[in-house]
Amino acid sequence: MPLGGNGLAVANLEARLPIPNTVQIVPFYDGGNVFSHASEIFKPRQVAPNDNFDKNLRTLWTNTVGLGLRVKTPFGGSLAIDYGFMLNPPEFVIPQLVPPDTIYRVKQGQLHFRFSQIF
Repeated sequence: MPLGGNGLAVANLEARLPIPNTVQIVPFYDGGNVFSHASEIFKPRQVAPNDNFDKNLRTLWTNTVGLGLRVKTPFGGSLAIDYGFMLNPPEFVIPQLVPPDTIYRVKQGQLHFRFSQIF
């Protein structure tokens, strides 16, 4: 996972579809990542297949789709629950003293709860 870089790309898209006036269904898309260099946003750097160190540092655009539910409250905010599913979770190679190496894959699904609005 990148710890920082000189390039950042973020894309968010959502549609709020009211069912009755107090409830909304919210399909969404989130994409992006942090990149070592801004030029890698559109053209990922090439890495040798057996170079696990560089493979772990390489960053690719990630894509998440999901569905949310919003319920308006009398307190002025809304209760929200979202489920996002990452379509292409990053994988990282963890070298082992005795082969084979271990592959760590970022969890694909995530459930998120919140009260109020972030934007």
